[in-house]
Amino acid sequence: MNTIFEAHSLERNYQFLDELPESLYPVVVTHTQGQLQQRVQGIMAWRRALLDGHLPNEQHIDWPNQPALGKILSVLGQLDIARFCQQQTELTDHLLLEVCEAVSQFEKIQGEQFNKHFEELKRIEEQRKREQIRQNNLRKQSARKSKVVKNFKEIKELSTDEPSKEQNFDMPSLSLKLDAETLEQLQKEALRLAGENAADLTSEQFLQNWQERARIWHELAEVFDELGSLLGRGWDLSQGVLASQGWLEMV
Repeated sequence: MNTIFEAHSLERNYQFLDELPESLYPVVVTHTQGQLQQRVQGIMAWRRALLDGHLPNEQHIDWPNQPALGKILSVLGQLDIARFCQQQTELTDHLLLEVCEAVSQFEKIQGEQFNKHFEELKRIEEQRKREQIRQNNLRKQSARKSKVVKNFKEIKELSTDEPSKEQNFDMPSLSLKLDAETLEQLQKEALRLAGENAADLTSEQFLQNWQERARIWHELAEVFDELGSLLGRGWDLSQGVLASQGWLEMV
């Protein structure tokens, strides 16, 4: 009895997977960014919008995460591809698979960039701390020198002891360690910088992959518009051609 109940409960927990079309199922389920339900809901929001001929509203979806989401939407808006996805299931799903691939590339690049940025930020912070220590020590040294030397013994002590002290002030310990709070802040900043770099590189590649195809589609659409106008049928002419062939097969 308990086994049956648990099976039904498990089935209900994953019922949202039924929304996914077979063409997207393996990639979306095995993708690594975000929670499973978040991915499914995000992809389906993308799919509904594209099949309606427009991009999803950036404020109403949360997959993929920023800054990848904003960059990919920006490229698609620049290419004006969404119009060609209207009622075109094959093209829409193909585009979504490439969006998933772009997000995977984003994560890969972000991971590689993170270590580089973190080590650089840590080096800069350690250098800043050492300089701060050196300046503090120099101020202490200057304050001691400004004191009135009352007798010859004090003069002698200053003359013999000061050089070694100056050397220590100029060379703070190389084993300086940053505290946990500082390291956490540096990690957050490194992740932000890595994310921005990864999003830029990913969106550039995404643009290169689609811009030639988009250019041809726009040229074909203009031809359809002109022919349709001559025949008095408007955009219906292109829709008739697409019903039997589709944009993917026309390039």
